[in-house]
Amino acid sequence: MMEIRAYQDGDLAGIKGKREDLTGVVGGWSFTVHKDGEPLVCFGCDKFWDGVGHIWMVAGSEIRGHGLELLRLSRDMLNKTMDQFGYNRIQAYVSPESEENARWVKLLGMRLECTLEKMSPDGSDIDVYKITR
Repeated sequence: MMEIRAYQDGDLAGIKGKREDLTGVVGGWSFTVHKDGEPLVCFGCDKFWDGVGHIWMVAGSEIRGHGLELLRLSRDMLNKTMDQFGYNRIQAYVSPESEENARWVKLLGMRLECTLEKMSPDGSDIDVYKITR
């Protein structure tokens, strides 16, 4: 059974295959999904500016086998976020090299809007996906 809890500093350290830590970076709202007491995925939404939110997600290798349940949860949270915060747009940044992440945001109903050239810290491009109401 999956359990959703508020994100806490250090949750990412428990996700297998990930080394990032969002300590001091996470704003807006954020949650960690736990499975059998272990963190499975962290996700959230930050206010980009009035009417616009920016979603993010960090998942480890243990996410496999939980895709449908997580997709339902993600869609529900996306809709609730748009309603609760009055967002008319939510966007996500995805590496063009990450076909799996692009597929995920498309399943959430997002569409590719553009590519930001040399946007990432290492100088690589970033695709912007969006959903609007």
